Amino acid sequence: MERQHRDRFRAAWFNARRALIYFGRNIDEFETYVFEDDYGGKSFRIGSVRLTVDPDRHRSLRRLKGQAMTTANVMSDAIDLCEFLGPDYQSSIQKVLDQLRQIGAIPERYSELIRAAREARKLYDDLLNQIGEKEQFEQSS
Repeated sequence: MERQHRDRFRAAWFNARRALIYFGRNIDEFETYVFEDDYGGKSFRIGSVRLTVDPDRHRSLRRLKGQAMTTANVMSDAIDLCEFLGPDYQSSIQKVLDQLRQIGAIPERYSELIRAAREARKLYDDLLNQIGEKEQFEQSS
């Protein structure tokens, strides 16, 4: 029974790692578009500023948006590692959740959105590293 619990915990941890890797790639790709097209300093206001991009860029950004939303859901589900974690992790989990909420609050500028996403990624990575080291998930059985 204990072995099954540990195996489920380990599988959930690796699932969370994969979600984090994918999230990081989405942030990196989005950032390249923002800086290439030079709208990092533009206001991130729905309805007040409309960015003009070519059809290929539009498709790429729509794809990224869909991937980011799916990944955010996966990350939220993956943080359900909570069923395996005790109260000593609660502070770290809360920081990740608070940072993810900041992304959803729609920052002032595109560059701030990237910064908030990177901070959420870092906090999530720190939490997973802390768990991985304690549980020794990356070591061979």
